[in-house]
Amino acid sequence: WGSVSDGVMLDFSQNNDRIKACKWYIDHVRSRFNEMNYKNLELAGFYWIAEHAGDTRTIVNEIAGYLNELHYTFNWIPYFKSEGYSEWKTFGFNYAYLQPNHFFNETIPYSRLTDACQLAIAYGMDMEMEFDERVLMGWGYRLKDYMKAFKENGIWQNKRLAYYQGGTALYQLARSNKQEDQELYHQFCNFVIESVQR
Repeated sequence: WGSVSDGVMLDFSQNNDRIKACKWYIDHVRSRFNEMNYKNLELAGFYWIAEHAGDTRTIVNEIAGYLNELHYTFNWIPYFKSEGYSEWKTFGFNYAYLQPNHFFNETIPYSRLTDACQLAIAYGMDMEMEFDERVLMGWGYRLKDYMKAFKENGIWQNKRLAYYQGGTALYQLARSNKQEDQELYHQFCNFVIESVQR
């Protein structure tokens, strides 16, 4: 992989080297962010990109401890029933947002959203809303499904929400000349605004 500040080459088959690289990355991001001297932007936390516990379960606790010492949140967004999703607290994450993975496959029924909501409630997790450009190609109903299910199951009222939009989907919705796209854009924006204000 390379080395960090001491010139010693890191070997990612060794947990200590993987942890060392993660800490270097965290410090590098903090330094670069601070150099920018933003007036209205705060670096509040870090996101763990692996969407399942897999081979990171042996290092994640130490990284969580490091971030907590620095007073940053540590956030995770595992996919639906991925390995270790229900163990998120033992890994040291401050917040875990469950992905329903409903939007992307039309063969996945609405019940997946209900199931995901119930799992999130059972394991003290928050939730992610997901969509991409297909929202402009007749799949808008699937984004509406998320909003409906999150309200019906108390997620919208009681949980934190993370948002994933593939590419420029939201921008394209806002710029679309189709009335149905404009209506969906405003429905989504109101959903977000009201969830923040509650």
